[in-house]
Amino acid sequence: MNSGSTFTGRMLGHRRDAFYVYEPLWRMTLWGYYSNNTVCNTRHKSCSTSTAMIENRIKSVSGRPTENNILSPDDIREIESPISVPIRVLDHVINCRLRAVRTFLEPGVTEALKFAGPSWSDYWYCNQRGQPWDTCLNVLEGSCQQAQHVVAKVLRLSVGAYWTLLFRNNNLKVVHLFRDPRGVVNSRLNTRGYALKKTIENVKTNAEALCDKMWSDLQEGKRLMGKFPDRFKFVHYEKLVYLDKEVIELHDFLGLRLTRANLETIRRDYTNVLWKWRENRQNNAFWWRTSLPWELIKAVDNACGDVLEELGYPVFENFEHMQNMNYTDILYGLKY
Repeated sequence: MNSGSTFTGRMLGHRRDAFYVYEPLWRMTLWGYYSNNTVCNTRHKSCSTSTAMIENRIKSVSGRPTENNILSPDDIREIESPISVPIRVLDHVINCRLRAVRTFLEPGVTEALKFAGPSWSDYWYCNQRGQPWDTCLNVLEGSCQQAQHVVAKVLRLSVGAYWTLLFRNNNLKVVHLFRDPRGVVNSRLNTRGYALKKTIENVKTNAEALCDKMWSDLQEGKRLMGKFPDRFKFVHYEKLVYLDKEVIELHDFLGLRLTRANLETIRRDYTNVLWKWRENRQNNAFWWRTSLPWELIKAVDNACGDVLEELGYPVFENFEHMQNMNYTDILYGLKY
């Protein structure tokens, strides 16, 4: 969460040849993520074995059936552990079996055009004409099936869970996004609705949970790259923001066509759409340098030292050192 995934998802999903699914696991756990047979918290280091397959937060929506589970009864009977639930949901989504998991749609989130993008236009037109929801769901599934590419922005899942999906789906490619944890924490402090207080203790606790997951994802991801070198990739958010070369290489890896006009649109979208309401619109990747107090930066450094070193993010000796950093040196020091 707060990793730069909104920008990356729009870049890859808001294309004419793509069907985009924004956060298909949103309903399953608001502040957690599935890892092995546990559900872990993103705000403090704790995991628990969940007996409930899904945190049912199903809202009543006019014209739609109220259902208690995202998965069908047949799916649920085959579930062996909590992590099997998001894996099954994603398997349905990436194969355009959207009616099989129809209650994964969250009004104002998954369905919102500002997130979902142009591939959901026919679905929204169907809704606006007052057609039955099942009819519009069929339209949505048809839009997915007709697209050349299906793109999903997936949070709330550990990297290790992708083994099963990669084995089952030979055409699937997974990109895992890393961002400097100090930038992630700064974004969380400034995100409406994310309960993180600007104190050393709270930031330290949050950073410990964040970097525990980042470390685990890093190690699992290395194993996936060894097994699926052409289908799994690490990417640094900071590089995507500043280096056209990285954007081009990412599109090449995914088999997506990229023109100069596409690239210009991506850059324009980044500055004029995503961050138009923030002071950080020109420098979101390194905004934390001028926003996050020094004592909080050091709190994250202390919690995330191994992750920073392994990924190539610099640790600053003092405040002056941080203020005088060279972006180019930092970008080319990143490991992936």
